[in-house]
Amino acid sequence: MLDYYKKYFNDLATLSADILHTEESKSFFYVDDKYSIEAFDNAIKSAAKTPALLLEQYTSDLDDNTNEIHFEHLSGRFTILLKAIVGDSASKELARTTAEGIAQKFLFRMRKDLKDGGIIVLPNLSQRKAFFKIQKVSIDPVGPINVNYYGVTVGFIWRCPLLAVVSNLDWTDI
Repeated sequence: MLDYYKKYFNDLATLSADILHTEESKSFFYVDDKYSIEAFDNAIKSAAKTPALLLEQYTSDLDDNTNEIHFEHLSGRFTILLKAIVGDSASKELARTTAEGIAQKFLFRMRKDLKDGGIIVLPNLSQRKAFFKIQKVSIDPVGPINVNYYGVTVGFIWRCPLLAVVSNLDWTDI
């Protein structure tokens, strides 16, 4: 699922009129260690421009119900950062307010794409379905990162159906 998750947000960063990520002018970064301040600093140092989108590795848990439908719940986080003037509280607040507006646009786009079970497709791989509702979404202020970057971090949950199969190909006693 990691490839689908990263591709979806890379595509959104490319399509977003606010982020406008390209390979030549990077403003989207995947951070695989959400506990590493250095990872965030390195990502923002690599940004060609702001606002920038930093996507964190998700965590997941499995859910089973009596209808034999199984779900993987992906708890993801992304951060929108903008550059502010060091020591200028108005600039810091403007960066956070702007970042929150961009974050909301991403949430509304995710809702549009995934509300009824959107399909995320990767070349040469099978499709993966994900559901998203704006529910239990957290938006928290962040910064400073790398001295003068401020913004918001957004926590969200995707529900992804799982095909639960127990097969004799995986177990020697079946």
